[in-house]
Amino acid sequence: MSGFCIEADHLGKTYILSGRGGKKQSFRALEDISFRVRKGEWIGVIGLNGSGKSTLLKLLAGVSLPDRGSLLVRGTRSAILELGAGFHPDYTGWENVRLQLLLQGITGREAAAMAGEIADFAGTGPFMDQPVRLYSTGMFMRLAFACMVCSSPDLLLVDEALSVGDVFFRQKCLLRMQELSEKAAIVLVTHDLEAAVRFCSRILVLDRGRLVWDGDPAEAVTRFLQVRQGSLPAAPLPGAFRPGASSEGPLMHVPAPESLSGKMDFVIKAFGWETDRLPGGTFCRQGTRIRVFLDIFLSRDPEGLIVGYQILNRLGMEVFGETSLHALSGDAAETACCRAGSYRIAFSFTWPQIRDGDYFMTLGLGEGREVLHQTEQCWVNRAVHFQSDPGGEVIFGIFNRQMEDVTVRKEEEDVDIL
Repeated sequence: MSGFCIEADHLGKTYILSGRGGKKQSFRALEDISFRVRKGEWIGVIGLNGSGKSTLLKLLAGVSLPDRGSLLVRGTRSAILELGAGFHPDYTGWENVRLQLLLQGITGREAAAMAGEIADFAGTGPFMDQPVRLYSTGMFMRLAFACMVCSSPDLLLVDEALSVGDVFFRQKCLLRMQELSEKAAIVLVTHDLEAAVRFCSRILVLDRGRLVWDGDPAEAVTRFLQVRQGSLPAAPLPGAFRPGASSEGPLMHVPAPESLSGKMDFVIKAFGWETDRLPGGTFCRQGTRIRVFLDIFLSRDPEGLIVGYQILNRLGMEVFGETSLHALSGDAAETACCRAGSYRIAFSFTWPQIRDGDYFMTLGLGEGREVLHQTEQCWVNRAVHFQSDPGGEVIFGIFNRQMEDVTVRKEEEDVDIL
């Protein structure tokens, strides 16, 4: 017997939509999708809205059938497609739990024992005796999630359910899913790239119904960002170019107009980057060397040119950064790019040991000789998206600093502090 829990070959799914005047239109949600999943694998599925992620999950759950290709799913499956689907608002927590277990084919003593485990996991306490229509949204979602993960299926299908409850309950959910992944297959559809990279051994990237990547999570995130930036095709984007043999650097990207701000007497025509010499890399750990390339144009002689970068977290808070005013000094700072014209600028920095998550690099040109009194000429806001991995270290805050001058001294006599 095959060791695969899921075998999908050339799957396709088309929906018939109603257009104007009652005219029917067909929409291909999935086209020629093939992949296999073994028990014990935790795979992610990422893509832009409308890429076919939820349609694929519905096929795997058996609530929808493919139009083309073949799909074989072995073993029991539990699907979290929409938390709370199948719950009756007038039933108590206990009654809804028993209903959910019955729908999964679990009855009798096994169901009674599992119901108690579900209530404990959800932390709903005495509210289990109340109709779920009286529950808060968070409480209702916790109970729905607990019903799915406590039944120990062979295949767990999860659609954007990792935002359930507070941070402590989310950690409990992830730990439970990690336990399940030791003997079950997990398919996680998510927009949370951090969670996908951290927990999945493989990631599928969908783009307009097609599978464009199946493999390494870090590379999958890069492919996803290329899809989002519209730069996935092999041919360069209009306005983008690859430097010639005499130039250093990776594929250069023209900034999106909506990302630009500033007076624009000086402009960043294109930018590129490498992580440890990997062009366009987005996965960073402590010590990762990032090199940035800027092609700029100065429409006039600058009165002091400032080049800089900022790294911001997903909330837009500045985490770290630097400018050329501190990197260059004396004559070098005065003579760098002192005339109108086109220039290639390159600089490097090393990624620190900071909290895991999503970070964004903003690139900028300024004019002046003091950072706080410069004229902001050209900012490329959130130009590059990085994923940070602290390498298994616990981060206390945003980043760690080592304790210094630690001493332990034995006192001669016990001191009574009362």
